[in-house]
Amino acid sequence: MTPVEPPRLPPSRIPAHVAVVMDGNGRWAEQRGLSRSEGHWTALARMFETVDAALSVGVKWLSVFAFSSENWQRSTDEVEGLLGCISGMAGQHADEIVKRGIRFRWCGSPEGLPGALVEDLHRLEKATASGTAINCTLCCNYGGRSDIVQATQKAMEMAKAGRLDPEDLNEAALARLMFTRDLPDIDLLIRSGGEQRLSNFMLWQCAYAEITFLPDLWPDVTRELLWQAITDYARRERRFGAAPTTAKPAHSVH
Repeated sequence: MTPVEPPRLPPSRIPAHVAVVMDGNGRWAEQRGLSRSEGHWTALARMFETVDAALSVGVKWLSVFAFSSENWQRSTDEVEGLLGCISGMAGQHADEIVKRGIRFRWCGSPEGLPGALVEDLHRLEKATASGTAINCTLCCNYGGRSDIVQATQKAMEMAKAGRLDPEDLNEAALARLMFTRDLPDIDLLIRSGGEQRLSNFMLWQCAYAEITFLPDLWPDVTRELLWQAITDYARRERRFGAAPTTAKPAHSVH
């Protein structure tokens, strides 16, 4: 069977930054009589296909929501399973990530995470620092609201220490204090699993993101579905508080 080819899109129509909320892993596993953790393992195993799909159409930045700050409310077994999946990815697939030329980034708070996992994530960041194929950000122990709060706290501490004039605190200055400070704003957000909400994911960075909700559970999301979402994005007329435009907003990397 001839493999499906990726879409050929004008460079100006390709989203620079695609973010993915990988929802539906537990439900996918339960439908098959498996543990929810097995669903999470399957989801992370599919991440390389997601990276390949993004690379093949020219996406430069890919962010995935792997573990939210709200996921701590799940059962102990599921939390341990989720973190075990992430640890396995950071450890077992490190060589493959380096070989593919991926620049890996971790976005989130170390608070509450196992020390060994934090070390693995930092080690993978350092090992892939020279990667140029694509920037991949794993959001682990991350929440949009808490990110804004911690950035605001840093700004207040800087002001108290005399290192920041409150009048100089604008959007760009605050963005530089966020966990996502090295990332451009999101162009396209894709969420699987049939749910239609942001779930506290990169709220600041999604201000003008185009959003695609997929009914498919994440382990069933193929590269063809991802390509279709990117193709649909390319057909849209983006609005940034003004008239429709085909131009992209300036992507400032903080």
